[in-house]
Amino acid sequence: MLFQLKEQDVLLLPQKALFLLEKRTLLIADMHVGKAMHFRKSGMPLPADASERDFQVLTDLINRHQAQAVIFLGDLFHSHQNAEWTALEIFLNNHSTIRFALVPGNHDRFSARFCAELRLELLPENYEYGPFVLSHAPSATPIGDLYQLCGHLHPGVALRGKGRMQVTLPCFWFGAHTGVLPAFGNLTGLAVIAPKPEDQIVAIVEGSCVEL
Repeated sequence: MLFQLKEQDVLLLPQKALFLLEKRTLLIADMHVGKAMHFRKSGMPLPADASERDFQVLTDLINRHQAQAVIFLGDLFHSHQNAEWTALEIFLNNHSTIRFALVPGNHDRFSARFCAELRLELLPENYEYGPFVLSHAPSATPIGDLYQLCGHLHPGVALRGKGRMQVTLPCFWFGAHTGVLPAFGNLTGLAVIAPKPEDQIVAIVEGSCVEL
């Protein structure tokens, strides 16, 4: 879905990613690599191939949109190091011509040296990128004249039908100064948002982006 932010055309993708056309850059929020393995060790029956599916979706997006860069908006990782981190290393090595960078989130517990070994560029917590500032979590106040793009909230919009019918869908949430991306990881939950009347909400419905 073609969308305008700060007079720039961007693509909102139903795979829960945003593509900056001018920069040929994919923005990915809250992938949470290692989450399935972390909870499986605790006895929870989560699918072992969850991260593998996320890597495949990301590979398809890189190829389809001829992305030159991928910037993760925090919470690329979920827990302490486990086998899924090795899968990430293999994924990054398989795309050696792409710039991969990370704005650190609250789940990202590692050293700068570890990122360098992965060929993953570690960015500041608020990274200026054209007319945007890329962060993990929304800022309480505007950051200069820049429009903030971030994640962290795992936004979902609740749609109500007749009676007690209700469904919660992942969504993009655009306010006056901040846009929040949906969580990319397929094992991430949703937090129902309370947008202002003037906010723009784009829900992901059956493989399509729909503005509400």
